[in-house]
Amino acid sequence: MGDSIKKSNILLNKRESFLIFLSGLLMTIIPAKIGEMITAVYLKRKGVKYRKSFPIIITERIYDVIGVIFLLKSNTNLIF
Repeated sequence: MGDSIKKSNILLNKRESFLIFLSGLLMTIIPAKIGEMITAVYLKRKGVKYRKSFPIIITERIYDVIGVIFLLKSNTNLIF
């Protein structure tokens, strides 16, 4: 998410960026992707509008899906 935030001209120090990273990891522990919402709320507290933070989160999920598809595709090629 760090690169997406930089490209969106959102200025955060290393500590803030790390906290956002950790909040995103919460989605692996807490069901229903709550970690993603925590990320948006944290950015909102920093003055970033939801209109600017939600596209970042959606883009990150798209990259995740592409990565999973790539892994499935490469694994399928190994099996068959």
